Amino acid sequence: MTPHQNFITIAALLCTLLLAVQAANPTLITRLCGATSAPEACTRCINHQPTPSIDERDVVLSLLDCAYLDLLSLKIDTKHAIDSESTDETTRSALDQCNQLILNLISENGILNFKVGKKEFSLAKSDIDGHMSDEIKGCYRLLGAPGVTIPPKVFSGLFSVTSDYGITSQVLSLVH
Repeated sequence: MTPHQNFITIAALLCTLLLAVQAANPTLITRLCGATSAPEACTRCINHQPTPSIDERDVVLSLLDCAYLDLLSLKIDTKHAIDSESTDETTRSALDQCNQLILNLISENGILNFKVGKKEFSLAKSDIDGHMSDEIKGCYRLLGAPGVTIPPKVFSGLFSVTSDYGITSQVLSLVH
């Protein structure tokens, strides 16, 4: 074998080993997601991440990434509804206030990522169950006020974010 062929063979073996080491942990994912109220949604979220989940921290970070992406979509849909000429002033005002809460949640998601990265799982769970939950409920209250017409995309986006954080909180109660 030539030195070039040796190099290619060694590189191929290293790539194979790297892939084997970085493979997702399906047993862990099944255990954690299976204990949630929405195991299919939990598993789907984790399995669609570009980085495989090998440990508990990875699983939670994957769930937070899904929540972040749903928050970004919600922010865009809310902004479109605010800017729409067909949106009445009462609804526009409620959406504008809700949008501020969404921006807060996006920022707080970054803080959660930091806490989970440091394996401060109980602090992250406390944040989700506390002030993050309060901000989501605040958005529901604003959009449920008399005279407010909730745009369907905003409603479904808010529902997705609520589900994302509910699942994440349930998983955080299982990790150490």
